[in-house]
Amino acid sequence: MIAIGVCTRERPKMLTELLESCVKAIQLSGEAVIVIVVENGPKSGAKGVVAQFSARINITWRYSALTGLTNARNTVIDAFLETNADWLAFVDDDETVAPDWLVELLAARQKFPDTSVFVGPTHKLFPDNASPLVKAITTRKLKYGARIAHGGTGNSLLQRWVFADDGAALRFDMRYNLVGGEDADLFLRVGDSGGIIRHIPTALAYAIIPAERTGIGYQIRKWHHQAQINGNILSDRKGPIRGRFLAVILAVKLFVRATAHLLLGALVLVGSERRGLYLISRAIMQASRAFGFLTSIWRSAPPIYLSVDGQ
Repeated sequence: MIAIGVCTRERPKMLTELLESCVKAIQLSGEAVIVIVVENGPKSGAKGVVAQFSARINITWRYSALTGLTNARNTVIDAFLETNADWLAFVDDDETVAPDWLVELLAARQKFPDTSVFVGPTHKLFPDNASPLVKAITTRKLKYGARIAHGGTGNSLLQRWVFADDGAALRFDMRYNLVGGEDADLFLRVGDSGGIIRHIPTALAYAIIPAERTGIGYQIRKWHHQAQINGNILSDRKGPIRGRFLAVILAVKLFVRATAHLLLGALVLVGSERRGLYLISRAIMQASRAFGFLTSIWRSAPPIYLSVDGQ
């Protein structure tokens, strides 16, 4: 049996769209699946949404009053361990999954029996009026089954061993409950425990990006925040002195790359607008992350999960 864990907060419409896509994926897989929906923060209709799907799939609703994504994900894990499922898939409530998403993850499980975690990509779907610099950003393409150190929990499949008391017995760290980065931290600890993580590019999820996230200003803040979290994780894992030193080294490397990409992008832009915008957007991203790593030296990341967008 497979469990699919969904954490949701004040997004009943998006949750409905996700569950509709999960129904198709479950039917195509032919696998016994239980869907665990954890509503986090204020109650806003998720229980009613779950009830609408109860006749079509095996689905259960849990409530977690304490606001924060780490807490919600740990509630999913506790519910998962009460079942006899061997694997737990996570998908976010602002996403949908491809019809063969689960088929691809299960095929990867058969092909790589040594693997504890599989991570698929989440393709961003931007509105037409999104900033060209934002749309120009593409994620690095990895080979099928490539080993990785960490990834996003929003499209992942984790073996029961990761969470079970007779396995690694891991949980998402509550230090990152409101700031994010809990998935990167968990995956690093999976590696510390001897687990293998692989990338499966054919297991597709999609995220429709709302208008408020499509400006370059929002992306700069997001990149800065992500790097600030990663810098905080470095300090937590390596100790404050070594962690901050490593954060400075990473910031310098990113500044060098940003400068190179900016200069090259300005030259290439004349002959190829698409390639030029890509290089310039890479430069902006790298510079934003460089500042984020530097910021992490003296300040913890702010609690971004106190607010919600989407519906």
